Amino acid sequence: MDNVTPLHAGIKAKYKRGKVDPFTLDDHTAYDPDDFYCRTTDGHGHSENVQIRVPPDVVGMLHHVVNSGAFIEYGNSIQNLIRNAIIHQLVRDANRTGNVDLQRKVSLEIQLTKVAARKRDIANNEQFVKEMEELLDEAATKKDWIALAGVIGDGEDTIELLRKPYQDKANQLLKIYRGKLKDGKE
Repeated sequence: MDNVTPLHAGIKAKYKRGKVDPFTLDDHTAYDPDDFYCRTTDGHGHSENVQIRVPPDVVGMLHHVVNSGAFIEYGNSIQNLIRNAIIHQLVRDANRTGNVDLQRKVSLEIQLTKVAARKRDIANNEQFVKEMEELLDEAATKKDWIALAGVIGDGEDTIELLRKPYQDKANQLLKIYRGKLKDGKE
């Protein structure tokens, strides 16, 4: 057990984003107790339904946390909170037992969850730019200058939430349609 490295040992000291490959399964520093692990299916889309009984006051607390809005990762689902709690408890229990196979399995689940989150993040950024472009084009085509100004304003308010290169693409679109708005109003 002395040669088993806990999954979360030294995270704060060792883990520097961009310095450690978070996809390396032997890299135990990739686990972050502050991350959220809410994946609902495996790589094949499979899941299992688990039903448990929980005291009403605990369910009330779960709803309170989820409905607080403090954790967007949970959406409006206490199931996401529970899935996240299970993964964190599995990390602690795998470390306590010293079971290397269980530690590897938990590490793999964590990495798969991070991959799924990154895929969603990329898809969300792409979807925002695509939908913004469609709205801009529709308003400009219809010469609805009020709607176009509104979409441009919403884009400017939201653009800081995007990452590069999506932010750059959105800025290019806004520049083009600001010009169309200016030309159309003249």
